[in-house]
Amino acid sequence: MMPSGYPTRATLTGQLLLKGHGKVKHICSWSYKVSVGNDYLGNFAAKWNKQVVYNPTTIDTETLHNPALYPSKIKPAFASVGPDRTPR
Repeated sequence: MMPSGYPTRATLTGQLLLKGHGKVKHICSWSYKVSVGNDYLGNFAAKWNKQVVYNPTTIDTETLHNPALYPSKIKPAFASVGPDRTPR
């Protein structure tokens, strides 16, 4: 059963129910806890729910997955695909 203030299934088509632009805030307000992955999502969820849990990331972008720390030894190569002649 949906809380009051939100359209019921009878008033929505399946497409609108799936593509409702405001449904995330309603889902956050209906949930007893919201799990997020960053501050941006946490700030949004906190507007609608007081119990926001931040999940730690498994990607270490400072020391492991940082392209600046591992300069590429491979130089880019460009090749032409198709006929050898160009339109004149």
